[in-house]
Amino acid sequence: MGLPAGGGAEQLILGLLEERLAARGEGNCWGRWPPEDTAATEARGVIRVEDLISQSRKQHLHYRLARICVDRRGFVNALTWRSHCIFGFIELEVAMGLTRKSQGHWIWERSMENEPSYYRGLFRPELMRAYTLVKQTKLLQLTLHFNARRCPFGGSSSSYPSSFAAWNFQRSVHESGKMTDNKVETIEDLERKKKKEEKAKEKELKKLKAAEKAAKAKLAQQDGNTTKKSAKKNVKRDVGEENPEDYIDPETTIGKKKRLSPQMAKQYNPSAVEKSWYEWWEKSDFFVADNNSSKPASVIVLPPPNVTGALHIGHALTAAIQDTIIRWKRMSGYNALWVPGMDHAGIATQVVVEKKLMRERHLTRHDLGRDKFVAEVWKWKEEYGGTILKQERRLGASLDWSRECFTMDDKRSRAVTEAFVRLYKEGLLYRDIRLVNWDCVLRTAISDIEVDYVEIKERTLLSVPQYEHPVEFGVLTSFAYPLEGDLGEIVIATTRVETMLGDTAIAIHPDDKRYSHLHGKYAIHPFNGRRLPIICDAILVDPSFGTGAVKITPAHDPNDFEVGKRHNLEFINIFTDDGKINSNGGSEFIGMLRFEARQAVTEALKKKELYRGAKDNEMRLGLCSRTKDVIEPLIKPQWYVNCSSMAKEALDVVIDDNKRKLEILPKQYVADWKRWLENIRDWCISRQLWWGHRVPAWYVTLEDDKLTELGAYDDHWVVARDEQEAQVEAATRFSGKKFQLCQDPDVLDTWFSSGLFPLSVLGWPDETVDLRTFYPTSVLETGHDILFFWVARMVMLGMKLGGDVPFRQVYLHPMIRDAHGRKMSKSLGNVVDPLEVINGISLDGLHKRLEDGNLDPKELAVAKAGQSKDFPNGIAECGADALRFALVSYTAQVHSCLYVFLLYIMQNLWSMQETRI
Repeated sequence: MGLPAGGGAEQLILGLLEERLAARGEGNCWGRWPPEDTAATEARGVIRVEDLISQSRKQHLHYRLARICVDRRGFVNALTWRSHCIFGFIELEVAMGLTRKSQGHWIWERSMENEPSYYRGLFRPELMRAYTLVKQTKLLQLTLHFNARRCPFGGSSSSYPSSFAAWNFQRSVHESGKMTDNKVETIEDLERKKKKEEKAKEKELKKLKAAEKAAKAKLAQQDGNTTKKSAKKNVKRDVGEENPEDYIDPETTIGKKKRLSPQMAKQYNPSAVEKSWYEWWEKSDFFVADNNSSKPASVIVLPPPNVTGALHIGHALTAAIQDTIIRWKRMSGYNALWVPGMDHAGIATQVVVEKKLMRERHLTRHDLGRDKFVAEVWKWKEEYGGTILKQERRLGASLDWSRECFTMDDKRSRAVTEAFVRLYKEGLLYRDIRLVNWDCVLRTAISDIEVDYVEIKERTLLSVPQYEHPVEFGVLTSFAYPLEGDLGEIVIATTRVETMLGDTAIAIHPDDKRYSHLHGKYAIHPFNGRRLPIICDAILVDPSFGTGAVKITPAHDPNDFEVGKRHNLEFINIFTDDGKINSNGGSEFIGMLRFEARQAVTEALKKKELYRGAKDNEMRLGLCSRTKDVIEPLIKPQWYVNCSSMAKEALDVVIDDNKRKLEILPKQYVADWKRWLENIRDWCISRQLWWGHRVPAWYVTLEDDKLTELGAYDDHWVVARDEQEAQVEAATRFSGKKFQLCQDPDVLDTWFSSGLFPLSVLGWPDETVDLRTFYPTSVLETGHDILFFWVARMVMLGMKLGGDVPFRQVYLHPMIRDAHGRKMSKSLGNVVDPLEVINGISLDGLHKRLEDGNLDPKELAVAKAGQSKDFPNGIAECGADALRFALVSYTAQVHSCLYVFLLYIMQNLWSMQETRI
């Protein structure tokens, strides 16, 4: 698929070419491309924002330089032209064809002179010069045709290649020479010939200047009235004509093609260069794909950003890479479609709006009620959701806006409901009572990806929401349970002493001789008198840890939950949804916040002389990534998807040679894919929120039911597409009985609707023309951190509901972190808005953005300090082109992903041209 390697010939060509450019004074402005990165950054596998911005600024210096870089494989892999820019807005384009030369060797050949006049009319003077420079570089059998037209290359006969250059060439007969008739011209011959041509041109130019000077002198002598002073003025006037007035950017009507100045600006001005183009592209429908086209389809679905405000620099990286791919596909003659969309982001959006309500009106969502609160969220979405769309356009992303969608719009909502109903009827979706990650501030279950873990080495005080004073963690508390029958006591150790109010057993190891006499015995709970069986469990208990005896709280610990199922123990929940002790915890502690109860239980144990001390203990503490609340394992009824069979299919299409349909790049992530899917657990898809897709399930309360609370009977649930269908289903199942219906108040996990995105954006569940033409899509490009949480779920749901994998290839890019290796976080103040890099912003402007956000005073102070340290002078204006080029360039340095992209592009372009011949 690639070009033949030439060994030392490439080295010779590369060396001579760089030497030629250096001799012209234009040099290799980048060094070997891509530029080298520091070992530390490369080792981290991340992009440093500060380096990125610095690199973006440098782009301005390179736009007037011209350079070709040929790598050792014989690829032209980087070009920097005497143009305003190379990537994105002012397009540097190449059209290539193949012509058969003597002795059966193929070379590239396409000359500007052979093109129609409307091609040549689109040239800018500086690109003409760049074209001449390349044309004179006869070391390579390569002639390129450039076109500086600002267009999106929609795929018709007047379409042009994409913005990020990736071009192939093949050397002629003798790699380092040129075949002319029966004589081989060596590189030395070409060099000598070129020098002669240059000297001849210089002589010709001198002759022309001398003749012009003589003509002017003769004219001055004939005009006797012309004084020396006026002659000097004429000379100045002539000089002025050769160097016209300063550059002026002409005004362009919105939606019209940009008017270009005949002169090139002395300095690069990103805003002047980039404005007006996108409006013309969009109005001209250059990005709209034709679902009736006979061309092969190439489809990318943009990972839908959350509608919670603005894009960050990571989104800009995604857009830059995807735009590179989709523009190249348009260049290659594909029916290219890039679908935009936004995610409703259930938890994130609800948190933002709740904070806004509290800050501006001192109201909670419960004060408003569900319907009014949801109306407030929709109002906020309409007001602020457009920010993301403006950012995408300013980045120059060639998205098909005619297919823009939102995961909560009517079509996508219908797709979510249909998916839920179909999975339920196939037996893959069910309701069960299990342990979940519970956030006591949000009062909802959250997914594993929304839990951050903190390593605690010793006794540590941490701030926790809802508490005035810091809470102590990293402490192992020991206390005694009295044994039934005057057998003494058994001492246990725990890091969560408050949960002893929900203990239902004590576990020991069956081979631990210290407790062999207690097999089958009971302990007595000191606060409620409950009998606690002493059970043997070799799976859970480590005799060498603590006292070798473990308290079992099945309703509040994942490991204890499994023990409770193995030994058929009682599950007692002692917490309310907002993290307070409920009636099961005893009258002495009811109503206390859980960590206040920790202190109260400890004091009560001391009074009963059951307290045995505390010591430092290393532990891992789970925190909600949004609220920073300590995660509380709670047992709750939830809706689950059985993923076992779907995960097996998703695994096979990646690793099974006989079933392979999906490629993951870089390949190192195939191991992660395998590990996750082989150990997959059923997926909890319900959330106790108000913003999101309401669960399409109704609870049937019969007139003669003894228990009337929601969910009291597991077999009283009906799943339907709407309430009318639910009425029919309930009437059929409970024929002849009177009943009432109540819809489940929970909403679905955001990842459930996102997992359907490749299907729903194309019209599923309807058999639309878009679905037939564009599904499955071609490429998914996203960050490696959501390979399981989003990518794997899209594959599982796509195969189950769409009948095929949702895409053929997955490209994963690295995460962008700050200079300190931290993830982007608004509370840290290290989030960079791409528009702040494109347009520039002062330090005060950065601070103001934080002040307008939802940070509490402490977080705001930390964030401002971080901004002052990292961006003391703000961020200089760089423009979209420089930002995009720097993003992709740095991605290539720290990750093999971009190299794979470009190699894939080059190889397929070469193959495509050979096929056409």
